[in-house]
Amino acid sequence: SAIKWVDKLPKQAPILLLHGDKDWRVNVEQSIQLAAALKKENHPHKLVVYSGGNHGLTKHRKEVNQEVANWFKQYL
Repeated sequence: SAIKWVDKLPKQAPILLLHGDKDWRVNVEQSIQLAAALKKENHPHKLVVYSGGNHGLTKHRKEVNQEVANWFKQYL
């Protein structure tokens, strides 16, 4: 799990976490904990949790695409 080596991640690589709260494959709590660990390390990141979102965030595709596009505009 990335949470075990978050201090080794390069600071110049900001991390975008997108997670659905109805993901049955990966519990949303894992992304919440990872975001907390990134914050503790002052690592640039953003966590977005989509209400009702599944593992593929299929119902939120438009929002996800916009979030990713905005992230790239900011960091690329």
